[in-house]
Amino acid sequence: MFPDAAYYQVNREERHFGFLFMSALALNLDTRRELVAYINSTIGGTIDPTQIDVYAEVCLFRDHWRALGDPTKYSSGTHSRRLQIFSRMLEAMELDPAMLESEPVFWTGRPGESKLFYPGKWHKDKINNAEKAHGLRAKELWRLRWACNAKPDVMIEDPENVVFVEIKVESDFGKSDNGYSQAQRDMKCFSICTPSFRQLCLVIMPPRENLKRKVNFAYILLGRLFSGLMVK
Repeated sequence: MFPDAAYYQVNREERHFGFLFMSALALNLDTRRELVAYINSTIGGTIDPTQIDVYAEVCLFRDHWRALGDPTKYSSGTHSRRLQIFSRMLEAMELDPAMLESEPVFWTGRPGESKLFYPGKWHKDKINNAEKAHGLRAKELWRLRWACNAKPDVMIEDPENVVFVEIKVESDFGKSDNGYSQAQRDMKCFSICTPSFRQLCLVIMPPRENLKRKVNFAYILLGRLFSGLMVK
């Protein structure tokens, strides 16, 4: 027989806790203040709970890349903006932007004669070849592909800060066969998409060392919220 327990007591789905977390942030100012105060105390932050926007499953690079110009109508303006972004990305990673001119990994065809290619879809062999050709450490250029495919569970932003939140219940950080790890996201890469923000960091919710209390904390906050709505 299964244990005689309510489903909320056995539920292990991280997305569920993510939905609870976002609901708490979006629907009740008192709850939002408590959660933001906790995050600020964790990271030494200054997030303003009265001025935040909250996003789920954020794919920053994909969306910002698309905003550079319509890929189906590739223009000189789109090309120029993509070239500028690539240069900034490489500089942020302390790599030489001059490699753009010759490395096939950056292009859909011949270097300098085709379209600049979205890093999230770079060919693995071409990345490895570029690293070898320029004497880079293994996986040095892979960081850009990983950053472009990263999708943090939640992003919180205010006029001066952006915080990425990963929701973990039992699982550890995700890893791929190519060496990507959620725990090693390159904040320098993310800063390219958030140039106006002063603070950029990664928060894990709830902290692994005190998991049970923080999961219950989320339920207590939401229970208070929903009870208040029903009374009203």
